[in-house]
Amino acid sequence: MNKVTTLGLVSLLSISNAATSQDLNDLPSFTGPIENPVPDSEECRLYGTPGQLESLLDERVQGEADKIEFDQQSGALLKGNVTLRKNGLYLKTDAARVDAAGEKVVIDGEVQITRSYEIFTGNDAKLDLANGGSSLKDASFKLGQQGIQGGAQTLTEQPDKKLELKNAWYSRCPQPEPFWKLQAQTIELDREQGWGSMDNAVLRISDVPVLWIPTINFPLDDRRKTGLLYPDLTLNLSGGSGKSIDYSQPYYINLAPNYDLTLTPRYIYNRGLLLGGEFRYLGQKQQYQINYSLLPGDNQAVKDGRTEDNRFSLKLDHQATFANWQSDFLYQEVSDRNYFNDLGNSFSNTTDDRLERHWTLTREAESWMARAEWLDYQPLSDNTALWRVEPSLEWSGKLLHASDFRLDLYSQAARYSRQNSVVDSGNRLVINPTLQWQKNSQAWQLDVSLGALHRQYYLKGQQRNSLSQSITTLGGKLFLENNRSDSTINLTPRIYYLNISEKDQSDIPNFDTRLLDFSYDRLFSPWRYSGYDQVAAADRLSLGVEAEWFSDSGRALAEIGIARGYYLDRNLQIDDGLATTPLAAYLNLLPDDPLSLSLSVSARDKIELADLALVWKNQRDRYRLRLRRREDAVLQAGVGFWNKINDRWSAFGGWQYDFDNHLSQETLAGLEYSDCCWSVQVGYRRYLDSSSDLPETWQEGLLLRLQLKGLAGFGDNSQQLLERWMPDFSDQNLTGENP
Repeated sequence: MNKVTTLGLVSLLSISNAATSQDLNDLPSFTGPIENPVPDSEECRLYGTPGQLESLLDERVQGEADKIEFDQQSGALLKGNVTLRKNGLYLKTDAARVDAAGEKVVIDGEVQITRSYEIFTGNDAKLDLANGGSSLKDASFKLGQQGIQGGAQTLTEQPDKKLELKNAWYSRCPQPEPFWKLQAQTIELDREQGWGSMDNAVLRISDVPVLWIPTINFPLDDRRKTGLLYPDLTLNLSGGSGKSIDYSQPYYINLAPNYDLTLTPRYIYNRGLLLGGEFRYLGQKQQYQINYSLLPGDNQAVKDGRTEDNRFSLKLDHQATFANWQSDFLYQEVSDRNYFNDLGNSFSNTTDDRLERHWTLTREAESWMARAEWLDYQPLSDNTALWRVEPSLEWSGKLLHASDFRLDLYSQAARYSRQNSVVDSGNRLVINPTLQWQKNSQAWQLDVSLGALHRQYYLKGQQRNSLSQSITTLGGKLFLENNRSDSTINLTPRIYYLNISEKDQSDIPNFDTRLLDFSYDRLFSPWRYSGYDQVAAADRLSLGVEAEWFSDSGRALAEIGIARGYYLDRNLQIDDGLATTPLAAYLNLLPDDPLSLSLSVSARDKIELADLALVWKNQRDRYRLRLRRREDAVLQAGVGFWNKINDRWSAFGGWQYDFDNHLSQETLAGLEYSDCCWSVQVGYRRYLDSSSDLPETWQEGLLLRLQLKGLAGFGDNSQQLLERWMPDFSDQNLTGENP
């Protein structure tokens, strides 16, 4: 057998067009044929190994065959183990005809074409090597970078790299036998733009037709494309009017690179069709989002004899920056108070009694900050004690900074109003200058603060009321360090003295004040309340100690703090005449990367407040245990887990229990199966409906979600579902920081 190699600078035959077929034997031979550089793919393995194809990126056309017959008019006929290569294209067949210019190739019989991540196989191929474009019969193809594969009776590649498939099928499932595929008479794949389209398509799952789709556009890569997103199917298993099927089918519209629209028709069995939409815009100096949902006729509301049969929700969220000012605008509205209870996701328990609306303008400079705020609410309950801010103007800044001294000023002028109240409007002026002195060294820190808090109230129908209080603090720390061969321990004793003069505040309204939870940090802060309407008088000394333990690499292993406050004047305290505050402590343990423990506790004769969280978290598993004792002495426990059983199966669940009332408040469990082609999630939740007027009203829900990967947009995985159903499971609510 005589193996022959031909080389060309531009085309297959251009370097030897004066030679005869016998003269080709004298050209330098290639070192053996190139085997197929793309190995057979395993299940769920993408195709193509571009590193092995770099040697083929050559402008020249190279060829190899057992036998070559050449004619200057008709070109060359290559027979036996034929390979052709040009610009990363690799062709392998038994026989091929190449025209005299070396630009067109005709193949009768089986052929395999490899180009970068792409593999095409079929029969009777025609290729235009000069201009691009090709055709192939009985074709199959694999576009390995995205896991795309398919087949067609006829495949045509245009010069612009668009693929047109006749009597074809398509899938983003890279398995040899794809779990799902789309079939259509005509399929178009635009690889440059990253999209595909087909009409009169049939979705087949396990080769069983399940859905006819009149027209569909779908992405070929990770670029955003217009098309269907994953649907949601929720089964509400509760008895009575709440029992229903809830199905949502989002449709994503990519209007431009920086703005898009998602339309979501939602069918609720016992209520009707709800139409929802979300518009998002992202610019260099502004971004906003608009959400709107409309249920034109609520069948269940009419059946229940309620008047709010036309239901809607609206949300406008806008952030912008202009002339060094930051703007934050939020407007929310629903048609009626029961909207979230009736139409919210059955796996979400909406308990908020208000919808907030605000607009803030903020300017931050190096030494000062200015802020204007308008604040409004839509009440969702009978709570009429909500004050609206119309508006609030704030300025804070550093007036003086010399050596160890600093003079700060905070000021606020605000107008408040509310309905159905004896005092329905009022103005408040706050001026809070503070002179601070702080001295630092490597071993200690000492700071002194002298401040005055002045407030003036102008209430409708009443005389002006003025209050002034002095605020004096004295704080000190010692920094002790113990360096060991494998770790470092830092010990920080603390002392803090607080004196706030007493002032009668019983005649002023409560615009924005609430009692803060007692904790370790509260013992080293002058503020017992949020806001400025109530400022607790104090003459208190707090003593505490903190310790930090670090490994030799600098990783924190443990943090602990314990403190207690001592009342020097028992008339200026809020603990029923006792001489001390409760003991407050916190503990954060990080013995190993997957494991962490955080504890915050306050106790006197018994534990009054406590929050314990034990977390085990790695890439495969998450387990969380949380115990809480609230101010109302209720002891609650919560357990949540997400476990990756193997590469495809995951289990998740949670449980919340009220020990004082011997009541299981919430139970959920679910399973997820996921591979490279599809995933399915099944979840069950039973929870106590706190929004109901009836005692111990339970709701049950079943969620079923099927995702065909690569066909639609994005959906929640089981971890995200668990965080949505149980907020305590989220990292945002279990940070390990001191409460």
